[in-house]
Amino acid sequence: MSRSDTDPLPGDFDEELRDLDPMDVQVVEASHSRRLVVQFTLDGDDAAALQKMARSQGEKPGEVVRSLIRAASDRAA
Repeated sequence: MSRSDTDPLPGDFDEELRDLDPMDVQVVEASHSRRLVVQFTLDGDDAAALQKMARSQGEKPGEVVRSLIRAASDRAA
């Protein structure tokens, strides 16, 4: 994948998915009790913006990210 747009579109990962061995894939039913730990790096203005948002809302940065993901999910639905 070599697009400059950061949001994936349908088909963006088709090539990578073709290379997966089906034995390496585990499919499970969705569950509200499951957790996913994601680690990412923010630089400069993005990191400062996240810190400012967290402080102004009295939350931890991870809680702000969680809220942003939920809001984006609601808009996509």
